[in-house]
Amino acid sequence: MGGFVESNYCYDILPWLKEDVLPNCKLKDDNLVSALKQYIDHLEGMFDQRNSNVMEENLKNWLKEKLGLQHGWTKENYQNLLEIPETMRRINEKIENIKREPHESFRKITTDFWQDYFKEQFKILDDPIIYDRLFGKDPYMIIGLHKWNDDARMIHLEWKMVEEAFFAERAIPLWLHIEPGSKPVDEILDKLDDDEFKRLIAETGMTFVDRKRYVTNISLDKEFAFMDGEKRKEFLCKTYEKYAPLLKYVYEKCEEVYKND
Repeated sequence: MGGFVESNYCYDILPWLKEDVLPNCKLKDDNLVSALKQYIDHLEGMFDQRNSNVMEENLKNWLKEKLGLQHGWTKENYQNLLEIPETMRRINEKIENIKREPHESFRKITTDFWQDYFKEQFKILDDPIIYDRLFGKDPYMIIGLHKWNDDARMIHLEWKMVEEAFFAERAIPLWLHIEPGSKPVDEILDKLDDDEFKRLIAETGMTFVDRKRYVTNISLDKEFAFMDGEKRKEFLCKTYEKYAPLLKYVYEKCEEVYKND
């Protein structure tokens, strides 16, 4: 006859007991108040709300104190409250910039090393290609020369990493890629089928994936982000010194193939 209302203990009964029933109990109803508090505590435990409620209340009180709201509202603190979202947006922006510091350090050390190396070995003054895409499904950073990396051909060393790897990984895959694009790529691969190339591959510890790809895992003693500046430079330069002769040999074979192209 309309006298029954379906109610949910978590979302209906518990809030009703806390917000309507308990605050309206008379001071003399000690037993009722005690029973209600125990039953409310029982329901909060059942619905895993004890800790969250306490934490939320503590956080709210802390914020009120910091915003000067513990004694009530004023026009000034209300205006301050309205400005907080924009302040938080700027703070989050700065936090993202700080998180990228290890990446920028990695990139700079890498660029400096290969700029000097290519200038010395190939007399090339152009900046090396240090291109990275740390987001998406296939994150990477490539290292190479503009001369051998364009729409027709991509021949380079390649780190496989995501932004979080700087903080969480102690092994990062490093690849040698000789990717297709133009007809001479197959000729380069044929020229690399020699004892010297095989020796360099073995010496660097890379393993064969297919004719166009070789890979190894570079181990770190400590996550890159947690190294100081000197340790970062030492780690990367030592790694690049090991793999530079391999990339140089591949580029020399490229020269042989493309000089008459």
